[in-house]
Order: sequence, then C-alpha cells, then structure tokens
Amino acid sequence: MAITYEEIAEICESLKAQGVKVTGDRVRAAAGGGSPNTIYGFMNAWKDGQKNNRTAPPPPPPPPEDKNADVSALDNLPEVSNALTLLTEAVLLTVNNLVAKERNVAASAQQAIQAAADRKVASTREEADRRIADIEAQAITDIAEARDGEKEAGDRIAELEAAAVTSARTIGELSASNLDLTNKLAESERDRADISSQYRNLKTQSDARINELEADAGVLNGVISNLQSAEAVAKAAREVAEAEVARLRPLENEVVRLRQQNSDAAERIADLKSGSESLKKSSDDRIEDMMKRISELQAQLHAAESAKSAAIAEAAGAKAKLEIYETMEAANGAVA
Repeated sequence: MAITYEEIAEICESLKAQGVKVTGDRVRAAAGGGSPNTIYGFMNAWKDGQKNNRTAPPPPPPPPEDKNADVSALDNLPEVSNALTLLTEAVLLTVNNLVAKERNVAASAQQAIQAAADRKVASTREEADRRIADIEAQAITDIAEARDGEKEAGDRIAELEAAAVTSARTIGELSASNLDLTNKLAESERDRADISSQYRNLKTQSDARINELEADAGVLNGVISNLQSAEAVAKAAREVAEAEVARLRPLENEVVRLRQQNSDAAERIADLKSGSESLKKSSDDRIEDMMKRISELQAQLHAAESAKSAAIAEAAGAKAKLEIYETMEAANGAVA
C-alpha cells in the first residue's frame, strides 16, 4: 500500500511534538520504509505548510486515464515525449544536486571538526611553550646574578640557597603545572577522539544517504526506459492504424461504386422487362448478361466487405496494442 501525505504529516507532527528534529531518515524509519522521493516530497509540502501556519494540502491526484481513447489521440505523443524528456532532466538534476549537497555538508563538517581539534592542540602547546620559556628566562637571570655576585660569595651563597629553595618550590609548582598541562592535553586528545567519532558517524550517514539517492536514480532510469519502450510501441501502433485507415478509404469508395452499379443494373432490368414482346428474346439475353454482371458485382462487393472486415480486425489489433501501452504506462506510473 502506497504511503500518503496524511501519514507523513502525522509522523512529522509527532516528532515535532516530542522535540525531535524532523529528518528524512527519522520519518522514513517511523513510516516503516517507502520511496525516499515520495517521503521527501511530502515532508517539503508539510514544511511549507508550517511556514504558512497551516497544513499543506496533499498533491492533487493524477487525472483519470481514458481507456477507450480513439486512435487519433495518439497525435499528442510528441508532446508527451517532450514532457517526459523535460521531467527526466529535472529529476536527474535534482538527484545530482542532492548528492552534491550531501557531499559538501560532509566535507564542511570534516573541515570544521579538524580545525577545532587543531586549534585546541595548538592552544595547549602554546601554553606549555610559554611556561617553559618563562622558567628558562628566570633561570638565566638567576645565573647572571650569581656570576655578578662572586665578590660577595658568602652572602650570595645564602641568597643562592634561598633561591635554591625558591627554585625547588618553583620546580614543584612547574611539575604540578606540567601535570595539569598533561591532563589538559589528554583531555584534548579525548575531545579530538570524540570529534573524530562524530565525524565518522556523520560520514557513514552521509554515505548511506548518497547510496539511497543513487539507487533511486537507477530506479528512475529504469522507469524512463520502460516509458520510452512503451512510447515506441504506441508509435508503431499509430502507424499501423493510420495505414489501415488509408487502405480502407479506397475500399469504401469501391463499395459505394459497386452498389451504385448494382442499383443501375436493377433499374435497367426493370426497364428491359417493361419493353415490347418483339424484343423479349433480345431482352432476355441482355437480362441474363446483366444477371451475370450482377453476380460478378455482388462477388466483388462481398470481397470488398471481406477486405473491410479484415481491415477492421487489424484496426482492433492496433487498438489492443494501444491498450497494452496504456497498461504499461499505468504500471510505470504506479512504480514511480
């Protein structure tokens, strides 16, 4: 059973009421499957209705097909072919745009994730480098001061001892700071791993979506191929029907002519019978000839009527082929 707009709209409303983002995958999963093209079309109609503060009406049903259409209706086939060509190009363009959009989204997400991870690692490294540079500068200063105070060695030793205690304290603080930086770096690596995992999940979903779109494109190509084959069958049936109609026209004219001759012969026979007795023998002979002629005309009329019946039967065959084409077209419409 084909899915309807009302079912998709109800699923979208339910997801929205739960505070869940309405996406194609979630709606399709809630619907238990279905054509992605149909589901996304109904979703877009529902979203348009949300923007206008009303529920969007479902797409109008296709017009009923006339199963008893005359052979002359096949004159519209060029327009149908052009419409099918335009529809094919539009659908293929839409599918290609969707695939390119999905790929661009995946590439943008990957670049954003990689840039965020690189910025965090660079910030941590800059902080560590700055602390190390400060310690080295302080050590160089202390050594320079120690060399300048060689003349006051005793006092300087005391100061150096005090400085050593301070340095030890500073080293302890540095060790603690280094441990803190190590922990931050580990946390950054964990964040980077989480971001990478999110990227892989997003890429998996994007690849799955692209595969679905490519599969839909393959199904669409098959439907288009079937329509083109059906169009060729209809065109051949139209040509056969036109040929039969053209062949019937001279036969009908011949039937009219033979009937007129038959009528003239009958009138002539009546005129001969009303003639004088002196011409009776001659009239009888002529009547006999006329009767033979009438028999021949009747035989020709019978042959013409037989040919007409055969032509009608061939026209019926052409009509049957047309009905087969309409059935194939209806089946292809149901698949789409």
